[in-house]
Amino acid sequence: MRVKIVTGYDGICSYREMAMANFSEYCERWGYELVAKFDGWGPVEEIQGGGQIGWTAIFRRRWQLIAQELDDCDWLLWLDPDCIIMNMTIPITKFIDDTIDVAITGPFHPCDKCGAPVYSSGVILIRSCDWSKNMLRDCLAEMHTDWRQGPTAHCTELAGNNWFCCKFLPANMNMTHVKVIAPKTAGYYTVVTPGQFLVHLYGSSDEGRVSAMRTCLTTVVR
Repeated sequence: MRVKIVTGYDGICSYREMAMANFSEYCERWGYELVAKFDGWGPVEEIQGGGQIGWTAIFRRRWQLIAQELDDCDWLLWLDPDCIIMNMTIPITKFIDDTIDVAITGPFHPCDKCGAPVYSSGVILIRSCDWSKNMLRDCLAEMHTDWRQGPTAHCTELAGNNWFCCKFLPANMNMTHVKVIAPKTAGYYTVVTPGQFLVHLYGSSDEGRVSAMRTCLTTVVR
């Protein structure tokens, strides 16, 4: 089975080298391919501009990168670079469910603008198949190329994320292609529990992530 881990970001990311060392060690252990893209995401004014324009540009490029990398693997795991794999002894194949094509984590708090439940795309497992490729293609086509317009224009925070994980994927859940994983199961807390596969250090400053990542790295299970 060909498994690929994909990550990347084009912004302030002082923890990049720590995350990459962690991901590289894990991929080397299990024979997975690691793809990282930390530059070339587009015009700086779009990415760095903040608010909806910057975030929607980032998320659109994320889905584009995932779509591009699906062709030569069986399963793809996207990890935000503020994730740390805490247990190197657990293969990604443990989380693969042959009955689904996409696994996402959530729901979290509802969007404070539109009320839609927020599902995270910081850790997302996708099967390489016609359904997931078509889903990504259709989703990208519906995400307006002008970040200030389109279906999520009213969501000033994480608009691109809302469109994919709060509107597009949930609409397909009754098709049995999508599996939702409870946040605690996936390790979506800064408190690490024994045996946990990974932790996602989202929601804090760049400095906060660096500090938390250094602490987490001292207890990685090998």
